[in-house]
Amino acid sequence: MKLQSFTNVWDALTDSPADSATMTLRSDLLIVLQQTVTGWGFTQAEAVRRLGITRPRLTDLGGGGEGHHVLARCFGQSCD
Repeated sequence: MKLQSFTNVWDALTDSPADSATMTLRSDLLIVLQQTVTGWGFTQAEAVRRLGITRPRLTDLGGGGEGHHVLARCFGQSCD
């Protein structure tokens, strides 16, 4: 088996450079969003109201869960 090296984890996990770029953008945005929400110092109730999402979605963001649902909503995409 030949050892492969990638500059980005998404290059290894996706089928195309476009998919890799999309996933890189999404993961970078999730990191910034999580840092921003944490920096607000709001309660969860205040944060979900401000973001227009449900509490479970906020928990996903904060716990490293499926934050892609939030980004999919922002981009008007399916959460598949």
